[in-house]
Amino acid sequence: MRNIIKKILRENADTPKRVFRYIDTIFSHFEGDVDSIVEDLEENLNMSKVDVYTILFEYYMSKGEDPTNDIAFEDVTYYLHTDDLVKILNNSGWLDKYLKDKNSFPRGFRDIEEIGDGERFILKLDDWEEFKCLFDDDNLAERVLNSDWADLYGWFDVDFSNDIVDKLNPDTIKHIQEYVKEKGLIGEELQNSDGEVLIEEMVNDEAILLELIGEDELFYELRSDLEDGYRTSYDGAAEDEIFKILEGHITSFFGNKPEWGDGNKLYLDVTTIFYDFLVRYLTSKGDMPGNSVSYFMEVVCETLAEEDGEIRTPDMNYFYPDSRLVEEHLTDYIKSNI
Repeated sequence: MRNIIKKILRENADTPKRVFRYIDTIFSHFEGDVDSIVEDLEENLNMSKVDVYTILFEYYMSKGEDPTNDIAFEDVTYYLHTDDLVKILNNSGWLDKYLKDKNSFPRGFRDIEEIGDGERFILKLDDWEEFKCLFDDDNLAERVLNSDWADLYGWFDVDFSNDIVDKLNPDTIKHIQEYVKEKGLIGEELQNSDGEVLIEEMVNDEAILLELIGEDELFYELRSDLEDGYRTSYDGAAEDEIFKILEGHITSFFGNKPEWGDGNKLYLDVTTIFYDFLVRYLTSKGDMPGNSVSYFMEVVCETLAEEDGEIRTPDMNYFYPDSRLVEEHLTDYIKSNI
């Protein structure tokens, strides 16, 4: 009898109901052993493994059962590529039926607050730093996004005339003039001259004073402070500018901007990308993310890494902060520290 059924099915293997009836027969014969059923269907119906698993998924679903209760994803990907698995889930209709079923497709991530039954998904993070894994240079992203000093450039040479003088404005120059007077430097001998002393007229003349600060050792301490201030300001301006760039990428990626909320947490609505990344993770990893990771940010970042889709960060070898922003930082530094 089985031989007759096989003959009919070879001629009509594209008819699911006929295949289902055959599976009913061998299901009982093999006592539900999926591997044996798969092997039998491949051998006797000339079906590819992808087609066999697809029809098996359809078979289970036709009986109102979730096939993943008996067929583990890792069993499928042991023989097939992960994209074949997703093809099986799509072609059998499993994804359409079970993707939003929290029992069949676990989605209980620790950093997600689910509102309603899958109506909205809110990502909750402790700090901006947790977005670092979105970027190709996560070290740079971490240094910029966290609350500590980034120190992007380290120590570097500063040319007083070309770097600092260009970033001074009337307010900072006046502040420096007052500082020189308050330090009691008027009347002190200029060290790079033949006994000439600093007089008030020199201090009041902006061009003369800045030239002396840049060249005379009487102003060594002040010049060093201004050089340190320029390094700090240059670094701070770059950090602020890159933070805005990264923040813009994050906002564009998720479709809305993270906002601080209750519990001193960052809140971000990820509803529009939530299910998309569950499927993309499944495609790249061959497993349901809820079985493998505990946080949705892990789902996103591991998926991007598998897809080589991390967001590009600025190349620090060629990044120069906006000079106006450097001037703003230097102004604040001088008024606060000199």
